[in-house]
Amino acid sequence: MHSFFRFICNTIAVTTLIITSIANAQNHTHHNHDAHDHGLAQITLAIDVNTILINLVAPAHSLIGFEHRAHTPEEITTVHNLKKSLANNKLVLTVPKAGCILIESKIETGELLAVDESKHPPHNSHSKHNEITVSYNLRCPQLANVSTASVHLFEYFPEIEEINVLWITESQQGAASLTAQDNIISWQ
Repeated sequence: MHSFFRFICNTIAVTTLIITSIANAQNHTHHNHDAHDHGLAQITLAIDVNTILINLVAPAHSLIGFEHRAHTPEEITTVHNLKKSLANNKLVLTVPKAGCILIESKIETGELLAVDESKHPPHNSHSKHNEITVSYNLRCPQLANVSTASVHLFEYFPEIEEINVLWITESQQGAASLTAQDNIISWQ
């Protein structure tokens, strides 16, 4: 069952990116079609009986203030600190009273950290719009009694102005647009 919901979560993430790209192309025809919107993040949720799979995608600039490859020791430290912070879902999203336990997290930072400079020449690093992608797998024993989650990204990352959310359960699906003033996801 978990592989099905992981598939659904990934499908929702791809759909979100496609919808966002189409909306950006229609609403901002003067912008580069490859550009992403700083301040806008996406969260997808796949909700099972006692499991929630979460996927967050946000422009690196909205989380750490830059999106080029980290070159200075301060920038490298900033990226590593972000990865440590995001390793725990409580910085991103919590499900009050569901007793959730983090089973797994995965953080991808694009090309912010160079593995081998000979393979990734620094002269191209400033043209890339890097995104941070974070995935969580939560086990929530009391999830059946809960139908909301609180998003905390706005508190910790003030550059994020809006979060588009897509969610799916075994019986329904929905979408929401969150702001700092309206940061609750409801799936009922």
